Amino acid sequence: MIPPRAYRALTLVVLFVIYVAAGKLGLSLAFVNQSATAIWPPTGIALAAFLLGGNWVWPAVFAGAFVVNATTAPAIAPAFLIAIGNTLESAAGAWLVRRAAGGLRAFETAPLLLRYTACATCAAAIASTIGVAALLWSGLGRSSDAASIWVTWWLGDLSGALLVTPAIVCWARARSLPRSWAHLLEATGMGIVLVASCYIVFGPTAAGERHYPMMFFVLAVLVWVSLRFGRREVTVALLLTSTLSTAGTIRGYGPFGAWTPAESLLLLQAYLSVTAIVVLALVAEFTRRRSIEDEMRVLNEELAGSVRVKDEFLATLSHELRTPINTVLGWSQMLRDDTLSGPLRSKAIEAIHRNVTIQAQLVSDILDVSRMRSGTLRIERSPVRLATIVEDALDVIRPMISAKNLALSISVPTDIVLEGDGQRLQQILWNLLANAAKFTPNEGTVGLTATFGDRDVEIVVSDSGPGIDPAFLPYVFEPFRQADQGTTREYGGLGLGLAITRELVRLHGGSIVAGNHERGGAIFVVRLPVGA
Repeated sequence: MIPPRAYRALTLVVLFVIYVAAGKLGLSLAFVNQSATAIWPPTGIALAAFLLGGNWVWPAVFAGAFVVNATTAPAIAPAFLIAIGNTLESAAGAWLVRRAAGGLRAFETAPLLLRYTACATCAAAIASTIGVAALLWSGLGRSSDAASIWVTWWLGDLSGALLVTPAIVCWARARSLPRSWAHLLEATGMGIVLVASCYIVFGPTAAGERHYPMMFFVLAVLVWVSLRFGRREVTVALLLTSTLSTAGTIRGYGPFGAWTPAESLLLLQAYLSVTAIVVLALVAEFTRRRSIEDEMRVLNEELAGSVRVKDEFLATLSHELRTPINTVLGWSQMLRDDTLSGPLRSKAIEAIHRNVTIQAQLVSDILDVSRMRSGTLRIERSPVRLATIVEDALDVIRPMISAKNLALSISVPTDIVLEGDGQRLQQILWNLLANAAKFTPNEGTVGLTATFGDRDVEIVVSDSGPGIDPAFLPYVFEPFRQADQGTTREYGGLGLGLAITRELVRLHGGSIVAGNHERGGAIFVVRLPVGA
């Protein structure tokens, strides 16, 4: 791995070399003045470097600008001033973009792109103004040409910021490249169409030689690219269009080739700058729309899943409520008809009591879930002894334990005192123990242990049942979710107990996790703070 200082030094060297090469290329197309050109990629390179790297890249920009200008017009003082202007342009442009256009997010939406354009417009004026002043002061430019030099300089810097900076920033921020063969094939086809259209409009064709105003034919292809692809591909298409159209215009072809080279390049850069703004704004909005559509699709799928789960819950609820009601109605009808003997009357009363208790618990769970959803589920804290809470919970489930002949293993120190709601803590333990007993086969084992931790108490409830399906583990605490859905499932219940348990644990400032033993069976671990 490269050390940070070495990395920065290497970055500065690479940036310097690229800046000088691009600057020399741009000034080779200088017609109005040897130091002013309508083709100036270094502005886009420098602005992207400031946005991606930060202000520490300024030495490379300054040195690159100085070398380019000093070797073009052998005058040290104006080259030094021009380098200052170019560096200030990039630094000020990056500062403005960060403050007003979202920084590196400047190309993600049309409003941010328009703000970026305004920032680049202002920043380009800095370099052009300082540069023209330096040329006039040193005698390298005539005052009668000041306006044309300034406009050429300004437009060249602005077009560099609009064409080069978006490409560097978008590709530098890319996390992955498209790997679909269909995508690559379509991109290749699109590139061929774009090259062909540029050749027809700006090449040695009948349209190019006669300077037909067909430049919007190329714009139509770029709009097509923005519809089908993302920002990265669009920036490449813009650079390709700029390169081909510039090469043709210099040779006198295309809609802008009928004028002098200086005028032709100015008109071309104005066209390319406007085209870049339009196409980048379109692709930003198309990308945002596709993102919104994807989000809506995910939300619709989640909503459909929630509706399905609630439909299943309502079916389960109707079944769970109807079963005890039918039992109560049947036994109560026989009691009212006085057709039962003494032992059967006692059995009827016991059955009615048991089923009414079940129904009361179902209603209580539904009310608790309703309070959870509305945020009105509350606890009342007071010092409670954990051993007492465990005994109270065991009293409730002992009939279930006895009916299935389960072995019960309890290990709770008598000196553990929690600050919590006694009834709700009992509900937590009852839910976990009842859940363990329900899923444990006859003559199985249910265990509960409690131990002191550093700052909390750990309560572990385990069983020797089949365990929890690994695919269902992420959803085990969600309300209305059960591993075995439907009204014909083996185990009863609404699937609310564990959701309520997690919320009650959270209200006590604790946590709960579920898992499976390696030897089989489910395990729930509850951690509650000692002082909470």
